[in-house]
Amino acid sequence: MTLVERGGRARSVKVEQLTSDTARAVLVVNASRKSRLHTDEASIYKQVGREYDRHESVNHSAKEYCEAM
Repeated sequence: MTLVERGGRARSVKVEQLTSDTARAVLVVNASRKSRLHTDEASIYKQVGREYDRHESVNHSAKEYCEAM
């Protein structure tokens, strides 16, 4: 799992299986709850996304790869 700071650093963490629990464990240690969380549409991010100031996602299956600014 890789976390990328907007305009900043990237941090990768190896997880055996990416689940909502493992994603949450990585996120709460590495990202402030005041952050805007940007993910893809995977359902594993829905619950943990509620713990952050803002959660936005892109839909890769609809060929969406970034949020329009």
